[in-house]
Amino acid sequence: MNGRVWDLPGGWISPSALARQRESHEDRPMNDVAPNPEPASSTSIAAGPEANPATAAVATAPSPAPGPLCLNCRSPLLGEFCYECGQPRKGWIRHISGIVGDFLDSVLNFDSRTLRTLGPLFLRPGHLTTEYFAGRRVRYVTPLRLYFFLSVVAFMLVAWNNDGAPGNSFIQFDNEADGVDSGKPKSIDDVDTAERTALAGLAAAKAFMPAAEYQKAVEEIRAEFALERKKAKAKAAIAAEAEAAKTKAGAEPSAGDQALAEVAGMLPEPGEDEADTGPIVTFSSKPPAPKAADSEPRVGLFGAPANTKAVTPDNPNPHDIMLMDGSPWHPTKNPVHISWLGDMGNAWLNDKVAAGIRNVEVVNREPQKYVKEIFAEAPTVLALMLPFFALLLKVFYVFKRRLYMEHLIVALHSHSFICLSICVIALMIKLGDWTATTAPWIGNLTGLFAGITWLWIPIYLLMSQKRIYGQGWIMTLVKFSLISWCYLFMLIFGLVALVLSSLVNL
Repeated sequence: MNGRVWDLPGGWISPSALARQRESHEDRPMNDVAPNPEPASSTSIAAGPEANPATAAVATAPSPAPGPLCLNCRSPLLGEFCYECGQPRKGWIRHISGIVGDFLDSVLNFDSRTLRTLGPLFLRPGHLTTEYFAGRRVRYVTPLRLYFFLSVVAFMLVAWNNDGAPGNSFIQFDNEADGVDSGKPKSIDDVDTAERTALAGLAAAKAFMPAAEYQKAVEEIRAEFALERKKAKAKAAIAAEAEAAKTKAGAEPSAGDQALAEVAGMLPEPGEDEADTGPIVTFSSKPPAPKAADSEPRVGLFGAPANTKAVTPDNPNPHDIMLMDGSPWHPTKNPVHISWLGDMGNAWLNDKVAAGIRNVEVVNREPQKYVKEIFAEAPTVLALMLPFFALLLKVFYVFKRRLYMEHLIVALHSHSFICLSICVIALMIKLGDWTATTAPWIGNLTGLFAGITWLWIPIYLLMSQKRIYGQGWIMTLVKFSLISWCYLFMLIFGLVALVLSSLVNL
């Protein structure tokens, strides 16, 4: 019998081992509960917890504390949102700092995902799009939010560079409506700004110039602006003396005034007949009479005369804006009429034409105000171009059988990269302006980096298209060229709409 084994629930055991376990169990105190008790028999269960100490210990163990409940449906909350009704755990009844933080996070969402997104967006063509298509979306900023943020920042930086200071703008106008050549520096600060801009522009081209020629050009620029700086100082001194009324109108200038005027190049050279040239410097409270050239009509923006009378009820079209048939527009006698627009639509359109004509004179007087309006509306116009670009991709890759939304994701990522490149270029130009006089070598590096970024844009877009759609290089290059030409025409129409819309809403 000792050689037999028994098949018990805990495994195979011999009779001798079973007897030893029984003896040890009988010698153990009743309150000494085994760490791993055997399953209770039906007899012990029927007898209640008092018959089995292990069962009694389990029955008296405290239950875990209940978690928070949803205040709407009373379901247990397992996260930030209720799985039953969808209500968020956090509400508006909390500290204002938490609400502001959540708002900034929802709008800007500047966290670790931003850093993981901007790097591949600028350096790895097509990576974000392929990751999005593969389902790995939560680790990156969403395409729509990424485009919205970068487009706004890009146009803000461009507008910042185009702050209206002479020589420090992407877009400049030679507005002579006031009889003064605004293209030339008029103060010492203007001269310094123009000099920094000229040196920065020269530094950008340094890589393509011989060293001797570059150094010679730098010296010429500095010498030219040194003379302009002397002239600006002299003019400022003369203006200060004129304002102080140190001399009467028509009086002979003092020796100091003559010296200042000679430096400024305003007095005739010795030996010239002053009767032929007339008085060069006069001290009078009255403004000087305009020159003969000033009496000629100047051409302002859009080819309209800069010195024309304003719009009046008798003359609603002083700039002679022509319609398609060559006749001048008039709000009542010869309005714009499009048959399918109806009376209400045509009335609205003619109101916009009238507003644009009224604003032409404003643009001629304050062109930088118009430029700011263009930059303010540019993100909206560019956003409206996105669906059309996605439609182009859908047409050219129709046999790829991709959904339209996939092409729209490609368009969002492509335009986000362009906006990010514009941000980089604008910052490089601004940095070059700041360091043009103190550290020209920084301007050289920023100019070179800005040029490389311009070249990187088409290369990036081509490589991105190749990676996303997976076609050969020849087919990709052909389609890329055709898409670029088609989109260029679309951008031209968008630019015209932007110019007209900004003019009307000025």
